[in-house]
Amino acid sequence: MTAGEVRASLYVNEEHVNEEHADEEKKFPCAEASSMILNGTHLEHFVIGMGIQVCLWPFFGRWAAGAISVAVFLGREIAQHEYKGGGGNAVSWYYGLVYHWSLDSALDVLSPLLACLLLAWLGGAVLRRRA
Repeated sequence: MTAGEVRASLYVNEEHVNEEHADEEKKFPCAEASSMILNGTHLEHFVIGMGIQVCLWPFFGRWAAGAISVAVFLGREIAQHEYKGGGGNAVSWYYGLVYHWSLDSALDVLSPLLACLLLAWLGGAVLRRRA
């Protein structure tokens, strides 16, 4: 099989996959709109952010543990944006902060931020009530 034949077969397979997804979009027209706002990764980030905060709480306190947890997710998003631009060595130092942000990537950071703020606030309220 030549390289041209391989490329042609990949192109045909890609068209077939796109046709399958087109049928799914016709069956569930609102699925695409709802997934643009919230998706599973936001819930995962919410739960994982709380988990990181709970693990670090005894060592750093509730607010600092929450800040560390959110910093992990922020750094992850910035690294993904740098990768989209060609990698860390191919772009300037501020590239990940400025480019490729979308609602989805912002919510990937805001969901653990909300979780950590909520947990720190509720944890403080519980500790004050016990005292």
